Amino acid sequence: MKLESSSAPVGSPCETLFELFSTAHGSASVGRMLKGVDTGRFVLLREARVDLSVQALAAIDVSRSLAHPRFAKLLGAIRTADCHYVASEYIPGVSLFELTLAVRKRSTTINPAVAVHLICDALKCAASAQKSLSSTAGVDYVRCIFPDTIWIAEFGDVLLTEVGVAPHLVRALEESADIAAAKDLMAAAVELFHLASGRVISAETTQKLGEYLPAPLADVLETAMGVKGKTPFATLDEFIAALSGLPEEFTASDEQVCAELARVAGPAMELRRRKLALFERGAASQSEEEEDSTKFYRTASPEKRTSNTTRPPPPDESSPTAPPVSFSALRTSSIPSFGEAPSDSELLAATNADAPLADSSAEAAQLGRISSVPSTLGAPGKATSARRQSTKRKGAPARASRNGLFNTALVLLAVAAAALLWFANSAWLQPLLGSLLKRLFAH
Repeated sequence: MKLESSSAPVGSPCETLFELFSTAHGSASVGRMLKGVDTGRFVLLREARVDLSVQALAAIDVSRSLAHPRFAKLLGAIRTADCHYVASEYIPGVSLFELTLAVRKRSTTINPAVAVHLICDALKCAASAQKSLSSTAGVDYVRCIFPDTIWIAEFGDVLLTEVGVAPHLVRALEESADIAAAKDLMAAAVELFHLASGRVISAETTQKLGEYLPAPLADVLETAMGVKGKTPFATLDEFIAALSGLPEEFTASDEQVCAELARVAGPAMELRRRKLALFERGAASQSEEEEDSTKFYRTASPEKRTSNTTRPPPPDESSPTAPPVSFSALRTSSIPSFGEAPSDSELLAATNADAPLADSSAEAAQLGRISSVPSTLGAPGKATSARRQSTKRKGAPARASRNGLFNTALVLLAVAAAALLWFANSAWLQPLLGSLLKRLFAH
């Protein structure tokens, strides 16, 4: 896989980890950059089931230049042997498409105040996108409101993904800016109805919105959809103003948004966090193994005084190890969109043993065994001192033997001189003998 643009390819390979969801226009997956400045970074990969035209690649270049706190940063296009992907930064959370599916699966609804908060924020993001695209590239209105490109972060913020590029991926290029704006307004109204009512919109339900929604909210949506003879909103700002003007009970705090998101989509987000954590642990384990393979450890040898270079000892089979996990199974296994999150043991049991992960406790035990091996690479001063002491101890017996022989010779010489003196009875030899004896005893 390589990133590419309309100008020149960018050599930054990426791998696909697992799929998030799939729509009629393509799938969305989590990937990881393998090279370049973004090495190890998780990315959102949007599948393009159509060939990226020159116009699409130009739109990607424009989108990459946009910087806004409510836009997911677009990184570029990735070409594989099978298809094209558009890579953006990955932000933990769920798409509006997934949230709507969760509402239907659980047969529940989103708090109307929270639903209004989410759609109003999405409209504000779309309005900011139009201003950014117009000022940056002189682009007229481009559709931005799609259920799978509205991203709700787990901390409650609403963001847009693939700004300016999404219409090229879903073949939603409109002939005029007015038609594109009208379709964005209608899409926002429909998604608000889906969240607040838990029902699928139809021609029949549009005529009786008041049966499924609170009256003030139903009135705003009737205008947005142009039903019952009402004139639809002409701009995004008009729709935003109408939602902002609802009574106070339709205003949600950030805490309420996060709580509602956790209630409906919490299990799916938790499962994704666990999967990403497994991939992070696997990458860290692989990095440590590659680093350890370049190291040698010196250990003392009982037969030789020279050091012996050996590999680290193998881990003890009795030490605790992590359950084996298969990355291939993680990539190919389907993720339940929503529902109760499985436990760690269930998640690990669903995989096979073709790619075991390292365990921190086993690594610590192995490092402990390595560090306990006596090493000859100690402090140079201590080793030199030990050798000197050993040399002194070896030379001491020889020096003592030589001193003993010398003393014995002196004693024998003194005895011989004394005998000679007494037998000769020579007075002049007495001082000489006395002097010799004094030197002997002094020594």
